[in-house]
Amino acid sequence: QKKKMKAVTVLLLLALVATATLAQVHIEINQRNWSLHEQSRFHTLLALQRDGHFLLNPHHRFAAGPVNLNLTNSLPTQSASYYGAVSLGSPAQTFFFDFDTGSSNFWVSSSECTNCPTTNGYNHGKSSSYKKNGKSFTIQYGEGEVTGFLSEDTVHIAGLTVPDVVFGEVTDEEVQPVRPPTAGLVGLAFKSIAVDAVTPLLDTMFQKKLISENVFGMYLSTAVTGNKQGVLTLGGYDHTLFKGSLVYTQIVHDQWYVIKTGEILIGKEKVSGNSAAIVDSGTSCLAGPTEHVRAIMSKIKIGSDCSGFNTAPNITVHISGHPFVMTPKDYTLRIGGQCEVCIQGMNLPKTIPFQWILGDSFMHGYYTVFDKQRNRLGFATAK
Repeated sequence: QKKKMKAVTVLLLLALVATATLAQVHIEINQRNWSLHEQSRFHTLLALQRDGHFLLNPHHRFAAGPVNLNLTNSLPTQSASYYGAVSLGSPAQTFFFDFDTGSSNFWVSSSECTNCPTTNGYNHGKSSSYKKNGKSFTIQYGEGEVTGFLSEDTVHIAGLTVPDVVFGEVTDEEVQPVRPPTAGLVGLAFKSIAVDAVTPLLDTMFQKKLISENVFGMYLSTAVTGNKQGVLTLGGYDHTLFKGSLVYTQIVHDQWYVIKTGEILIGKEKVSGNSAAIVDSGTSCLAGPTEHVRAIMSKIKIGSDCSGFNTAPNITVHISGHPFVMTPKDYTLRIGGQCEVCIQGMNLPKTIPFQWILGDSFMHGYYTVFDKQRNRLGFATAK
């Protein structure tokens, strides 16, 4: 159990609106069980790296605005991720998916897979709206890969219907980047890092004029009960989920959501100067250069029995001149009466345009707006 707790989670939207009334779509997110390979997020980022940028066309008229999808926190099952329901095909086949801002592909375990943890995967033979694509695809995840073929079908997400979506059917998993109850992954990053240059789901929804803006918001709480454990808002953001005003910062590298960061403090002690980070819902913890993480961990004295929790220092990350504080509640996982500090060291090569990963530990405290249309991220204190 302790080994699972130390792993970094590397991974974490539905009927066509016929009127011109702007609406907002929300998706509730649940946390799922940890994979043994989830600590390989930064290897995945390396494997997925592609050149180029995805350009958006702002000149559209739209059928719908923001909508919400509720997400579930799977921490009670010794997991550290959030998942939500998406349906594929006609009639609809419903599965749980991780929503991952650190990758761009949309894939699901196929009913043809013999080594996938999901025993009843997507069966395209049962869908009247299925269209064969057949192109093979492979995604590398650290120690192994998932392989399969591309398919095209109707997707139902947060009350919207998205026709003719291209996604991956996984027929072989050397590793398990997602585990039950999750059957697949919805990548929310840029097309420039999508394997086979497949258009990400959110971009498809925007192009088909199902949402008014190529924007989404994420709310990831530490709650493990109730219907607001997590919320994914598509086509905008939900102002009822945060306090105060949003603080915006520019995305400086649009393969991942890379932003500039200022000083990082443990208590009042500076451990890092100006740097760059990604905000990644598919990573559970705060991750950064080993040297700086050692300095942070030397000041945190939280035992597995949770001793020292009440006196542990805060971590402060400066973004656009504003301090964003992570409390011990944000960066500590509590599972089965035990505590584990969710901070990990990693040294990425200089070719990667960021050094830090602001994962779920950071997002617990801050509602985050991913504005692909204006190439910026926004942060506000989560309710």
